[in-house]
Amino acid sequence: MDKEDFLAAALRNPVNEAIADELFRLALPDAWIVSGCLVQTAWNVQTMRSLDYGIVDYDVFYFDPDTSWQAEDAVIRKLQRRLAQLDV
Repeated sequence: MDKEDFLAAALRNPVNEAIADELFRLALPDAWIVSGCLVQTAWNVQTMRSLDYGIVDYDVFYFDPDTSWQAEDAVIRKLQRRLAQLDV
């Protein structure tokens, strides 16, 4: 599996795609979906399982020079509101 195949597989999970779209809209600095939700989705595609099989959470990293709890909490709450319909 090359990079393009991995990205295509990971984005077959509609939750990954919705999170990626929302991160793009929010324009968070250097924001990424990371961790198991990507790898597990790729494995699920390869093994023909449900796209969300084995995924327990979705992780987002981003850079913000303001490392205060308040700044991080504001981003968390904003993402939670905008992605609430996903129920994840």
